[in-house]
Amino acid sequence: MPWKDHESPDVLKSKTVSLLITSDYLLTLPEEEKVKKDKTGQAVQETLLKQGFTITNYDVLPNNVSKIRQWVKAQAAQGIGLVIVSGGTGLGKKDVSVEAIQPLFHKEIIGFGELHRRKSFEEIGEKAILSRTTAGIIDKSVVIITPGSTKATLLGVEIILQVLPHLQKILNP
Repeated sequence: MPWKDHESPDVLKSKTVSLLITSDYLLTLPEEEKVKKDKTGQAVQETLLKQGFTITNYDVLPNNVSKIRQWVKAQAAQGIGLVIVSGGTGLGKKDVSVEAIQPLFHKEIIGFGELHRRKSFEEIGEKAILSRTTAGIIDKSVVIITPGSTKATLLGVEIILQVLPHLQKILNP
């Protein structure tokens, strides 16, 4: 979908991004191996850098509610424009990103999850309803929580970038 002139990414007030990958598996690997194996982190960073964003923070954390919550709070406290959390949106025991972050939202962007699931349905069918992907506002930061797959995370980035200029106008009048 093309940008409207007044909502082009060039008018963003903040092009800072923090990216968190939640993965117990990646943390078992040596640092250089972790970076190679994290295809989602690589793809998201590449996509955003091409569009002129600055990756302020990139981390991999375990599926742990308090660690994820603390990390997201710190990003919002720094005034990061967009915070992306990849992983932890499923229904398994270790899927805790939503529990960690959703209580921090001042406002939830319910339509983000709805649209993400609708677009995912086109690719993966009914399994799309098993994702708890969501987004919200914490202070003046837009926070998205996506499934951990590269395709799903990039889809979330694509969706939020379409409305980010408008969101930033609302958050920073």
